[in-house]
Amino acid sequence: MHSKNTITLLTAIMTAALLTGCNSQDHPIPETTETVVESMNQSEVETETSAAETSAPESECTVENTEFKEVAEDIPAGLYHEFLNNRAEVTFDLPDVYGTDSFFDSKTLQGNSYTLEKLTQILIANYQDSGNMELRIQYASIDCGKDGVPELALRIDTPTVDDWSQFFVLKEYDGQLKAVYTCNTWARSYLEVNVYGYISHYGSGGAATSYYQKDFVDADGKYHFLYKNVVDGWSGLEEHLDDSITQPTDNFVYLGFSFTNEEITTHYYPVNTYAFYEEPYNQVSPSYYCYQALQYDDSIYQPGFCIKDFLDSEGVKVYSLSDVDQMIAETENKEGLTKEVRDGERVKWQQIVPPFRTILP
Repeated sequence: MHSKNTITLLTAIMTAALLTGCNSQDHPIPETTETVVESMNQSEVETETSAAETSAPESECTVENTEFKEVAEDIPAGLYHEFLNNRAEVTFDLPDVYGTDSFFDSKTLQGNSYTLEKLTQILIANYQDSGNMELRIQYASIDCGKDGVPELALRIDTPTVDDWSQFFVLKEYDGQLKAVYTCNTWARSYLEVNVYGYISHYGSGGAATSYYQKDFVDADGKYHFLYKNVVDGWSGLEEHLDDSITQPTDNFVYLGFSFTNEEITTHYYPVNTYAFYEEPYNQVSPSYYCYQALQYDDSIYQPGFCIKDFLDSEGVKVYSLSDVDQMIAETENKEGLTKEVRDGERVKWQQIVPPFRTILP
């Protein structure tokens, strides 16, 4: 029997499991999993050499926007506008459960307040590994929960060769600006925020493995975890099947789901299913948890189907895709997520020139 490897969950934006492998050229990820950031003209800016307030010699840096012009003029006057112009602070008062970071530990920010400049310095100190990369700061006005009260989404792309980006959702409470969500991504993952605060994560664990997570921030600024899942196809199936099992076809995948935001330390996820791809391949998936449309065929979950029989022998309960869809619907309903919020348009990020002096070494 095939030896079992421990599955370590990639959450939020995925853990070190993402650091191996590459995307399969034979099975490309369709448009729905592309990064949401549109290409835009970027200016070279200067970044701090560390979180400490030290400066490189003047001859080693290029100063940009020394006039520190007003930015984010489309944002109405108030705390969001003041913060983007480096004249207000955001306080980190995050709950115990929120978007998990795979590299930078945002919990180190807990209980402190920062201007945009200081927050950027802290991120650069943790991520910077190349003076040739660019720092970008982007923002978007969003409406978590679609209640008509605006929040601010913030994205800071750090100067790293691995394209680490830190995401935040900021909300005003009684005249104070607070961070209610944060998470990060790198070159093999993305995070998509829609205009109503629904958040989708995707990460690649190689040619055979993909990871997903869904959560949202509601109108009150409360974070809600929905579910996370793994999709193993092609060679990745051997992680879950005995060597004696012949895979039905190359268009067959294992899917594992968890509806709690806890690390997976067992070989199988709490909820397990499998499916064939819908033909022809590369159809857009309506399910939100797979890059490819899947067939709904309940016959493959009946005794006599080789995968079903094997998983039964391992004591692993098998669910159908319809079962999983029902679990997701029940979770969304329990957490108060509406279809309108879930299906909102993704944000359109606006880039700003930092209203403060930054230095690249």
